[in-house]
Amino acid sequence: MLVGATEGWLVAGEIAAAKVPVIANGLNDLPETFEQLGATQSNAGRMMRAGVKVAINAASLQNPRRLQQVAGNLVALNRMPGAAGMSWGQAFAAISSVPAEISGMGGKAGVLKPGALGDVVIWSEDPLEAGAVPTQVFIGGIRQDLTSHQSRLRDRYKDLDESQRPEAYDW
Repeated sequence: MLVGATEGWLVAGEIAAAKVPVIANGLNDLPETFEQLGATQSNAGRMMRAGVKVAINAASLQNPRRLQQVAGNLVALNRMPGAAGMSWGQAFAAISSVPAEISGMGGKAGVLKPGALGDVVIWSEDPLEAGAVPTQVFIGGIRQDLTSHQSRLRDRYKDLDESQRPEAYDW
């Protein structure tokens, strides 16, 4: 497999013919080195259109928790004139079933079917939208507690009675 492949779109036909999967860096469009002068946000979409099996590289992101947002941006890229993004299904697969296939877990992980690993996330809305948050998580079929220190603080101070504040807070 190839990891990164920032200029993979330049040789996408050859990569597809060799049946080499790519774990591509999501939306690199600015070259970081001389060797990446051909960087484009359309890299993953162009490789996929050429027949390359493409997954999105979470390890290359500054904030890997936003992997689904990068996938959503690849969907939105289809609306840009001259750009090559992915369909919703392709983008979702690039962060779910395709990484499982590339790692040899195809059919066992990254899919919802009987006998597969039972990790599921239920989102507040479309998981590829920036504002989506997990509302339920099941790992191995067991529902996970999503409360955190931040959520407990939010709930504690959400309906705070401000009528009893000390005088120092009255400006």
